[in-house]
Amino acid sequence: MKIFLSTLARGMDGLQGAIYCGTGCFHRRKTLYGVPPAADQYNNKDGRNFHNHAKVFHDLKTSSWSLEALSNTFGPSSALAASVQTVMRDTQYIVHSSPSSAIDEALNVASCCYETNTAWGKEVGWMYGSTVEDVMTGFKIHCLGWHSVFCIPEQPAFLGTAPGNGLDSLVQMRRWVTGLLEIFLSKLCPFLGIDRDIMVRQRMVYAYFTLWGFLSVATFFYAILPALCLLSGKSFLPGISNPAFAIAAALFVSIYGFKLFEFLRIGGSIREWWNNQRMWLIQCLSPFLLAMFDVLMKLLRVSETVFVVTPKGTGDEDDDCESDFTFDSSSLFIIPTTVLFINLAAIVSGSVIFVAGRYHIFRDKLFAEYFCSLWVVINLWPFVKGLVRKGKRGIPWNVVMKSAALALILCSSTWRQN
Repeated sequence: MKIFLSTLARGMDGLQGAIYCGTGCFHRRKTLYGVPPAADQYNNKDGRNFHNHAKVFHDLKTSSWSLEALSNTFGPSSALAASVQTVMRDTQYIVHSSPSSAIDEALNVASCCYETNTAWGKEVGWMYGSTVEDVMTGFKIHCLGWHSVFCIPEQPAFLGTAPGNGLDSLVQMRRWVTGLLEIFLSKLCPFLGIDRDIMVRQRMVYAYFTLWGFLSVATFFYAILPALCLLSGKSFLPGISNPAFAIAAALFVSIYGFKLFEFLRIGGSIREWWNNQRMWLIQCLSPFLLAMFDVLMKLLRVSETVFVVTPKGTGDEDDDCESDFTFDSSSLFIIPTTVLFINLAAIVSGSVIFVAGRYHIFRDKLFAEYFCSLWVVINLWPFVKGLVRKGKRGIPWNVVMKSAALALILCSSTWRQN
């Protein structure tokens, strides 16, 4: 999140602005009512060329902002319709009601059934159809041509809480990635709608975020491929004696070195960078993959995605272990534990080869794979500690057994033949 706020969000300000992430944001009512930023330029356009949001504005303008048309779009509240009418006409709204009646009207508009048979959630207001309604709403606003501004004063303008442990953060990330994939696979896909008033590079920004889930597939295979090669005695990476090894090593050092530089540049620490790297791998192997599965089940109409509210940190965690992972029987921990078992088996196999005196094979063929397996295990160290701990900071036995069975299936198919 620090990198996003200090680098990505500032860079997006050079386009159409940062994406809407739900917290610490102010909206103009026009943006939520579907009014384009330069409404006059749409006066003479054919309504069929409008994107859904701008088409609402065009249709209401064609009806001369009649209260009937406004009620069909924004609901039966006459007070809200009158307020919307003044916003779209750029006129001053004069309040004629008493405070008590205004409160009653606000309670009516805020009720759950008010938006039934209206355009709320589909064409105006916050968008429905995704577990990240904030990003979807921001995309609709940017499609109208609006520009957002990223403002981060020296003194924090907003303070909040975050998930207090690893499990809650994984649940939250699963919800986020599920919603982002829903956006990408919907009619609001950043690559669709050539008539939308949004910059090409801004589309690429949204594509970058909505495609997060697909990183899980590549990460999963890269996390187990070196280990499986080590177990089978084969190699796909260059050995130490191969000049190409220097290229692979340079890429590894440059990628992680640049990420470390980014954290140090914004005032972060080496420990903070390292925790971020470990969490990124765990997230790709756990909530990202499960989010892909959730969206697939939704596309196949097997099940619907569920908005899971994650508890935030309360400050009552144990002081001695406040940074440790907590585990339960959730499926979120099965895949990372499986990957850990596979790489531990590969490290044992590689160590046996080295101890047995076949140093030249280890050096020329398997060193890079051995290092990659070791690197994965180091990144999954919270799970290593979870294997030997008990209670909520230990991995439950049912998760261990399921993961061991999956790891055994994968390893047995590639076990090196002596």
